[in-house]
Amino acid sequence: MSHVTTTADDGRRTADDVRLTTDDDGRMQRHMRGSGRRLALSVVLLGMFGPALVAEPARSSMEIAQVEETRRLRSEISVLNLLNGLYLSPSQMDQLVPLAEKAAAIHAQYRQTYVAESDAYTRELGALRDGLYTVNGATQDQKSAAVSRHGRLDSALRQKVSDEILPIEEKARAVLNEGQLAVIQDFKACMVPPKTLSDPVAVGQVTTTEREEAMLDVVRRMPAGLYSEQRARIAGAIVNYHEMMKGKLTPDVRTATQVTLAKKLDDARALSDVDYAVRKRDVARGFQMYDDKTNYRQGQRQTGPVAQWLLGPDSADVLKRWREARRKDPAQTETANTSETDTRVQRAAQLSNAALGYGGAVWRMVQERSNQLTDQERRDMGRTLQDLKNLPTPAQQVAAVDILVNRLNSISVTKGSVDALQAKVNYLCLDRRVPNVAQARRTDMPVMEDLTGLSARVARAREAAEKGQFKDAQSALAMVADNVSKFRN
Repeated sequence: MSHVTTTADDGRRTADDVRLTTDDDGRMQRHMRGSGRRLALSVVLLGMFGPALVAEPARSSMEIAQVEETRRLRSEISVLNLLNGLYLSPSQMDQLVPLAEKAAAIHAQYRQTYVAESDAYTRELGALRDGLYTVNGATQDQKSAAVSRHGRLDSALRQKVSDEILPIEEKARAVLNEGQLAVIQDFKACMVPPKTLSDPVAVGQVTTTEREEAMLDVVRRMPAGLYSEQRARIAGAIVNYHEMMKGKLTPDVRTATQVTLAKKLDDARALSDVDYAVRKRDVARGFQMYDDKTNYRQGQRQTGPVAQWLLGPDSADVLKRWREARRKDPAQTETANTSETDTRVQRAAQLSNAALGYGGAVWRMVQERSNQLTDQERRDMGRTLQDLKNLPTPAQQVAAVDILVNRLNSISVTKGSVDALQAKVNYLCLDRRVPNVAQARRTDMPVMEDLTGLSARVARAREAAEKGQFKDAQSALAMVADNVSKFRN
């Protein structure tokens, strides 16, 4: 019977020396040294060239053309959706078109070089693949040829293209205003554009520090105890986010950066509202580990989203057609809709609805305990809930409901107790402008989406309630409600 033994010169077992033997008749005897290293290299090469090594049915030139046309149309639609939301002036378009044409020429040269060597590249990849199927693995020549051309075409040449387009992108960025740059920074390929891109006022108001300012708004208003709990977690999340976008930091630099960011959070909280209003953008920029206009990959500077969308291989044609189409548009004056930009009326309605929703949840608590209440108590509670609409403010409505909740929970804690407290948390989040808490369904939300850490606790309370652990759920939600109520408004 065949068997495998592993030996080394010093007698220890190792994966790098494998002896395959058969029965004593000696019909097969093969020695393979370095198989572990060969397997590891094979895995690396398969990961590097995986898509190219997967055998596919031959496609006709018509099928390939159809796939390419679909890709081109989807790309063009995405660029058009972006252009619709940038509200570029005629002067900006006239400056961007020649820049896009220069970038298109660079992309075309890259494609020509790639196509010229594609046959040889295909043969070398095919030889490497065939070698990997053999018992002994690919030869060194097969590996070297494929890796060398891969490095030249897919790494060095691509970096060369990026280096040539970088100065063009810098000129394109100078043409755009800060709001337009922020829109491009966050834009994702889409068939239907996001609603915000249809509002020129919103586009004009956006800033490149919008995300950092939103984060600081929450951090500055946190109660001291909650901030103390979340401080290190938030600083670490900022580092994680930028590492994901820009590349890993060394451990010592990462630690030092996290300490620095935590100190900056402290400083931001210490500012008065007046000082923060004046310095808000500069403070927010202190949390940008890298300038938005600079992108890095493995330590090398890369082109950014402006180049991706406005300086791509097909962008010049799209921009020229777009410019011509806009020249035929009638002159228009965009007027801001104050009913949409002023949210005070909407906010008041939302708070009132949330307070009444809290009352509705408590009515269900009354019904749960109908047999444990006197007739007079049921009538009084019902009358209080019916009269909520007559109270002048949502805060007074909630205070009236709180009295009923305390009495009902003294009888028993039930699913209705949890639902009612959840409704109150919903109201408090609206009142104190605390995001991503009341409706949380996941306990593993990313830190930058759950700065307060309260969303995860709401989700855990939901899980406890689903298991019938109503007291645990109520306790968790009560802690959340207490923290939310302490946020500065």
